[in-house]
Amino acid sequence: MSLALRPPEWVDEAACTSTDPDLFFPTQGGDTRSAQLAKAICAECPVLAQCLAYAVEDPSVVGIWGGTTLLDRQRIRRDKGLARVGGGTTVRCRNGHARSPEDRGGCEQCRVESRKRYEARKRARRQETAA
Repeated sequence: MSLALRPPEWVDEAACTSTDPDLFFPTQGGDTRSAQLAKAICAECPVLAQCLAYAVEDPSVVGIWGGTTLLDRQRIRRDKGLARVGGGTTVRCRNGHARSPEDRGGCEQCRVESRKRYEARKRARRQETAA
């Protein structure tokens, strides 16, 4: 049994479909000219917005998509504090934990972990002074 994944419908209209695919998958630390050329092609693409949204939504996407590199998309996700989990948008804290959008003081998991670190430091100081 083979599992065939269909690309999104907008891919057929993408400017990259008529160019060399290697441009959109530059080697890391390699020649940046191919990445710049790929981004220039993306800038003229009629489905740029759909492509970018698709690539930001799916962290497993590699290469140049929507005029961005993998690193660009990681920054976008981090700056927005959003990640797609289970089909829904989840707000994330700076450590990547899911949290309530109303929770302004950090997520519960971060507070618990912070408290544990504090208690461990406190115990270590007590042991140092007792010795």
